[in-house]
Amino acid sequence: MSSLDLRMEEKNYIVHPQKFALWLFILTVIMIFGGFTSAYIVQLDSIETASRTTYDLPPILWRNLIVMLASSVTMQFAIWAAKREQNMQATLGLGMTLVLGLFFLWGQWQAFQDLTASGLPFIDRDRVDNSVSFFYVITGVHGVHIVAAILAVLVTLVLTVLRAFRPGRKKISYELAGIFWHFLGLLWVYLFLFLKFVPDSLKESV
Repeated sequence: MSSLDLRMEEKNYIVHPQKFALWLFILTVIMIFGGFTSAYIVQLDSIETASRTTYDLPPILWRNLIVMLASSVTMQFAIWAAKREQNMQATLGLGMTLVLGLFFLWGQWQAFQDLTASGLPFIDRDRVDNSVSFFYVITGVHGVHIVAAILAVLVTLVLTVLRAFRPGRKKISYELAGIFWHFLGLLWVYLFLFLKFVPDSLKESV
């Protein structure tokens, strides 16, 4: 370990630099999805109700909502176990989180296939509004972030199994992975409720 790493680990920060950087990244993600959902509302509200594309969300998304919430529970279990130096329990929690994350991604892919099979592909020149395309973009970009979070969990899991954390790194590694994972879980709850109820509320307001 370099002397710079030692100095960084010995210094007491009000907010750890990596945690601060993560919160800045999360703020950026919030703005991105805020832009997506705002654009969704504007374009849908500008189209007459009779010309809008009406569709039901694929039922599998309800299951994915439960999967995402469950994965936050297993992630938090892993964090608590790591703080108590219970490596076996922490490994179990991370492993379950990893499996649930992959299950979530599979469910999202299945939702895409279900929409396409029902005659609602990502691009359709005959559609007047872009609500279906927005669905693909919003959920797809969220899925990309889930992939990044899965990689973070996987790295943390490997380091835990191999007991290869550098001194002082285990706590912050778990905290960073946990913050990002919980954020994406909350983000998915918001996106699911948005996609489920906002189109109907706009229809009623016309």
